[in-house]
Amino acid sequence: MDDAQVLLFYQIYVPPILAIVLMLSAVALAIQYSFSPRTLSKEDVLNMWLSGDERVVMHIHVTLEIYVDGRKLTIPANIGIDPNKGMRVIHTYDETGVIHVMSPIFAEFTLGDFMKIWGKRLDSQCFDTYCGSVRITVNGKPAPDPSSIILNDMDKIVVEVVTK
Repeated sequence: MDDAQVLLFYQIYVPPILAIVLMLSAVALAIQYSFSPRTLSKEDVLNMWLSGDERVVMHIHVTLEIYVDGRKLTIPANIGIDPNKGMRVIHTYDETGVIHVMSPIFAEFTLGDFMKIWGKRLDSQCFDTYCGSVRITVNGKPAPDPSSIILNDMDKIVVEVVTK
């Protein structure tokens, strides 16, 4: 190839190739930005149904036990799971009391968030319809405000309600 042929090659082929590379890069960046977990807030994630295709950056397990007048209640399976919609960021799979948090963003999810998804009341006087004295511990230490207890991996939360 002589110099004229090389120059002709660069004039004809390089500009379209560069244009295609730049366009594909822009499309890739736009796709990455539109699906980026940084664009979601905690409230967005709590209100959405996850399909399972999301990139999970936070996956923790918390054990919850609830006692009413000394009797242990069963935490139901499939809280936050709907076969037709998917699953919520906070959910249960079985009746072991293990709460799963699987989130496409890092956030401080709380016991209050879980209770909203479950549809149960929990405050200093009542759990669900059981009212009286409510005592909550996290890893054996008293926790004053049940709604603000942050769910951390491997925590054990115990709720004790005395109705008498």
